Amino acid sequence: MAKHYKYRLQVAWTGDQGSGTSRYDAYSRDHLVRAANKPAIEASSDLAFRGDATHHNPQPGRVVRRVAL
Repeated sequence: MAKHYKYRLQVAWTGDQGSGTSRYDAYSRDHLVRAANKPAIEASSDLAFRGDATHHNPQPGRVVRRVAL
């Protein structure tokens, strides 16, 4: 019998620099990923999408997960 696991995460966009998404270059792609009782992870989009290279990029994890399924 297959086991099922559930993990709750919260993702909060922190890139609003005062004008929301009024223009493509008017906001950062930064966000925080939170899980209960753990420190938040600062994340951002890939550099190709105006992300911040000093933050974690969640995209490679999505690719790994797809390959592992």
